[in-house]
Amino acid sequence: MSLLIRSWNVFHGRTYPSGRRAYLEEAIKLVTQDSSDVLCLQELPLWSIRRLEAWSGMAAFSARTRHRLGGLGRKPTDLHHARFRSSLTGQANAVLVAHRHAVTDHRTLVLNGRLFAAREARRLGVGVRVVLAWTTERRIAQALRITTASGSSIVLLHLHLTHLRDRRLAETELRRAVRFGEELAADGEALVVAGDLNLTAESSAVRELVHAGFSPADPGIDHVLVRGAPATPLSVWPVERRTVDGRVLSDHPPIELSVG
Repeated sequence: MSLLIRSWNVFHGRTYPSGRRAYLEEAIKLVTQDSSDVLCLQELPLWSIRRLEAWSGMAAFSARTRHRLGGLGRKPTDLHHARFRSSLTGQANAVLVAHRHAVTDHRTLVLNGRLFAAREARRLGVGVRVVLAWTTERRIAQALRITTASGSSIVLLHLHLTHLRDRRLAETELRRAVRFGEELAADGEALVVAGDLNLTAESSAVRELVHAGFSPADPGIDHVLVRGAPATPLSVWPVERRTVDGRVLSDHPPIELSVG
């Protein structure tokens, strides 16, 4: 059975260019209206987590990455989304899975915990200020075992890596995350790495994955990489497909491919 796996950094529902109003509900309904199998979402406000299943009709598995006022921060943020973004509402990532499939395992790993970050900073030769910036927002790997209606299974690794200028930090997170996913995946089980990696195909860590048998990487920073199963070429949504009422949703396009 083929699985359509889609990923989108929804930018808190903001438009591009950013305006006062957010369109998060419209974005979620748009990207799930064709009954996709798996949807990986980055940059969600915390208050939206409990609404995802109702908006999408899919099962939701979330991970909080930035704690702020949560629902209490929604009203002031609604005054001007371009100005406040996640500073008041907090932030989360989530994986949505169609109910025809089963999630039999869901684990998380913080990729930039303080002890780990301090140790890696010493190895990389970066200073305390970089460590403080690196650990401001938790970078979490979500690992899900998804069993399809036909009985086959994959391990999905969902990521949103650090955006800091020193790309070695995101590469460190990526390598750690892939080891985490590999430990969960059984022999012969496909492993899928999806999300906003903040790394291009030219990154040494991304090239390592492709050389290790993962599918080709997209030139951008959003990726779905597959190892251990056939995969279609990655498809990037054109601007027109994510335009609602004349407004372009998010500064990232959704990306997708089919596995199996």
